[in-house]
Formats: sequence, structure tokens, C-alpha cells
Amino acid sequence: MVRKRYLVPLVTVPMLLIAGWIVLSREQAYEVAEDLCGMHVAPELTASLLPAGEQLEVRNPHVNSSADLLCRIDIDGETALAIDVFHFGTASQSLREWYERMPEGSWGFVGGEEGRVGDDDIIFASSGSLIRTECADDRPEAVLDINVQIYSPTQETEEGRRAMKDFTAALMASGKDTYGC
Repeated sequence: MVRKRYLVPLVTVPMLLIAGWIVLSREQAYEVAEDLCGMHVAPELTASLLPAGEQLEVRNPHVNSSADLLCRIDIDGETALAIDVFHFGTASQSLREWYERMPEGSWGFVGGEEGRVGDDDIIFASSGSLIRTECADDRPEAVLDINVQIYSPTQETEEGRRAMKDFTAALMASGKDTYGC
């Protein structure tokens, strides 16, 4: 009987170590391109928001929407990241008012932190962001808004907020070129 008591830990501990090694050594098998939804973003900024997986697919769903661009990044067939771009003639309300006008969670995150990225207003959390830039006055579309949403469960952390803010800032910088702002 005494021998069995020592045998269980001798078998269980190595099994747990092997299982942990398998889980921790799992890396993402897909590559993230620099061209993302028609905009250029450093792959490491995008990868910081995506889960591990085997296959990445970028798609543009055809949905009746006021957005100029709907872009979805799927990992292993599940939507992981969404990017929606809105290009308006005028902004009838501030970014905060637009964020609050929609039902809570409609933008993909709640309780976002308000800030600035250069001259642009941003509201962001670990799980999503909403950013606005004002285009030149002589442009018919004077406002560019971008909404980013992470679909996988995300813990709210300082590191997550920083990753989202950095990704959104890079996306907006490219969006300004793409949409002529």
C-alpha cells in the first residue's frame, strides 16, 4: 500500500509536465501579412491581437452596412478580429457621443479609455477601439472613423490596451493614405 502512494506522484507529475509543455509550445502556424484589409500594418502589431492557430483568412463580408469597409480576420474558421471603416462627409457628434449613442458593447468593447494618437481622438480597451481623424477641409468626406473588435475573450490589461492602441494607430496612419485624409 505504501508503494502505491509514491507511485501516483511519480506518474502524475511527468504527465502534467508533458501536457504543459505541449500547450506552451503550441505556436501559431499562420503568417500575418503586412497588407491587412487594404491597409498596411506591421505584422507584429496584428499578431499581438490574434490567438494561436493553424490558418488565417482575411475576408470582406457583404453585409448591408453604412461602413465603407468591413474586414474580418478569421483564425481556423472563427472570426478573431474585425475592422470596420466609416468615411463621412461631416461629424455631427464627437467620437465619445457616437460611441455612447450605440447600445453598450456595440463597438465590441465597453468602458473604453479616452485618449489621443497624434491629432486623432481614440477610445480603446484591450478588446477593441474606435478612432477618428479629421480629413482636409476640401475633401467631400471629412471624417474617417475606424472600429476594431477582438472576438475572442480578452482580459482587460495595460499590455492589452497598449497593443490595441498601437495597432489602431498604425491602422489609422495607413487608413489616412488609403482614404485620402
